[in-house]
Amino acid sequence: MMTRQDESNEDDDYVGGSKIVDEVSALVLNIIRSPAPGAVIRRRRRSLDLSGFACLLMGICLSMMLCGSVTFFIGLVLMPWILFLVMLLYFVGVVSSISMICTSIFMSSSNSSTKHYWKFL
Repeated sequence: MMTRQDESNEDDDYVGGSKIVDEVSALVLNIIRSPAPGAVIRRRRRSLDLSGFACLLMGICLSMMLCGSVTFFIGLVLMPWILFLVMLLYFVGVVSSISMICTSIFMSSSNSSTKHYWKFL
């Protein structure tokens, strides 16, 4: 059984959040290295040195850059299609409004004898 003094000495070994980083990296490594069925599992506590932490940060940065580049490329490819769709819908709206204006002009001149005055109120 560990006493309070032993626990405080163990916590003093870790600086800042390195205990959290150590536990997260151990969890990731355990997920990656799944043991063979029936194998004896030995647990060994490893500490994360500075080069390992630097490699971890480099991997995170590289994955973020690659994901950002892929997202930018997808946006670059899809942007002309989106602009074409917007312009097409704008053109359809203009044609529709011109059609409605022409219909109202021609229909009002052809039916001038039967005007419905209640429509203008």
